[in-house]
Order: sequence, then structure tokens, then C-alpha cells
Amino acid sequence: MKKVVTIFLAIIVFISVIFLTFILNINILTDSQVIKDIAKDLDYLELVDIKGNSSNLKDYYNELYSSLQKNDVSQEMISQIYEMDFFNIVTSSIIYNKIASILDMSNDKYYIRDPYHHFTKEELDILLDEEFNKNGFNDDKILDLMKENNVNIIEIERVVGNGISMVIENNIVRYMLGYPFKIILVCLITISIILLYLMNKEKYLPYIFVPVILSSFLVLVLSLFLKRIITYFVLDSFLLEFVNPFVKIFSNNLLFSSLILLFISAIYLMINEFISNMYKKKIKPKIKIRKYDEDFM
Repeated sequence: MKKVVTIFLAIIVFISVIFLTFILNINILTDSQVIKDIAKDLDYLELVDIKGNSSNLKDYYNELYSSLQKNDVSQEMISQIYEMDFFNIVTSSIIYNKIASILDMSNDKYYIRDPYHHFTKEELDILLDEEFNKNGFNDDKILDLMKENNVNIIEIERVVGNGISMVIENNIVRYMLGYPFKIILVCLITISIILLYLMNKEKYLPYIFVPVILSSFLVLVLSLFLKRIITYFVLDSFLLEFVNPFVKIFSNNLLFSSLILLFISAIYLMINEFISNMYKKKIKPKIKIRKYDEDFM
């Protein structure tokens, strides 16, 4: 019975560590500053040239570039336009605010609106005016073209928002990403460790750290193949370009977390093995001396 309970507790540690590692890294990924940094690194002009099947999202995004070309705007000017912070602000705001509205996260001062509020054309027009003034652009024709395109940005927000909702709006997923579930996992791990210690005082460390090592190894493998898995499920090549930077950060974080857990677990097991060997060396001579004394007598 003791062995069965011990194995059951080890399985709880194994599952809880996997869930906790994933959830903490998802929470890091949904941080406003992380989203802002990823959005800032995107090459928005390069996204126009993405080849693949046509989709509403791709068509909405390419509309601005097409309208600028049709109105004889130079390629140099187009490049300067796509380098503005406007696209970075809009992209990061759409992603963060939609996630915030689903997970009830607090709003961030960086963003221009309430997390439950959708972009309006007037807000985007004001943001464009600010960005044009900041960058020293004074071409009213280009500004008007971009303001006309703000209708497409609103549509992009709707499409992206629906996509995010499909992934995380499920009540179970929302609960698992919330604060109470993380506390439950930490409590499960803590209680399991205490019980494992009380039941296996002499050899409790392997029962704790072997499940941690196995869970860390599983997370490590998943982190290495996550991009391939996402590529298999996301068939839209244009959408994939938006998703890939987030997947890369998430995969790297998972890899880093799993390596830290593996390192800590391996060190503890090595220390435990070293102490056990030292203890055996001290016990064996005493046994031999006692046996010798008995034979002599």
C-alpha cells in the first residue's frame, strides 16, 4: 500500500510540474511588455510579400500597401511608413487587449484603451496624426490613404480577436491560466513532497526528483518540436508569420525552464548519492570491527 501511495504522489508531482511550467511561461508570454517587444521586432513591410493562400486577414493587411502603390507613393516613402511605431502599437494593442479581456488581466498604461474596448476609426485616426507628426511626415494624401485603411485594421482586430478567443476563451483554459489554479498546483506539489518525505525518510529524494526530471525532459522535448507542431496546425502562411515570433519566445522559455529544473534535480540527486555512499563507507568499517571482535572472543 505504501508503494502504491508513493507512486501516486510521484505522478502528482510529475503532472503538476508540467502544468505549472507551461502556465507560468504562458503568463510570461502574455505580459504587455513581452508582447510589445515581439510586435516591435516584426518586419511589417516584409509581411506584405508573404506568399500563400489568400485569406481575409492577408487581404485586409495588404490593402494599405496596394493603395499606396496605386497612388504612386515611392518605395522609399512606403518603407518609412511601415517603420513607424503605428503598426507596432496597433498590433501589440490588439493582441494584449484581447487576451486581457478574456483572462481579466489588468490594463497597461502603454495601451490606448480599455481592454474590453475595440478600436474605433476615430482612435486610429488620432493615433495616425500623432505618428505622422512625430516622424515629420506632412503629406496629407498619404495620411488620408492610411486613414481610409483604418477600416481594414478594425476588421483585422476582429479576425485576430476571434482567433485568440477560439484558443483561450474556453472556461477550463481560462481557469487553468488564472492565479487560483497556480496556487492549487503549488499546494499539490508541496503536500506531495511532504508526504513523500514522511513515508520514505531514508530515500525520499529520488521519489521527488525523478518525476521532476521526467517532466522537465518531456517539456524540453515539446519545446524543441513546438514550432513544427504549430506549423502543422496553422495552415495560413501569413498568420504563421505573426505566430512564429511568439512561438519562438515561448519555446525558448520552456527550454530554459526545463534545463534549470533538470540541472537542479540532477545536482540534488548527485548530492544525495554522494551522502549515501559516505554513509555506507562509515557503516561498513564499524560492522567489520564488530564482527572481528566477536570472532576474537
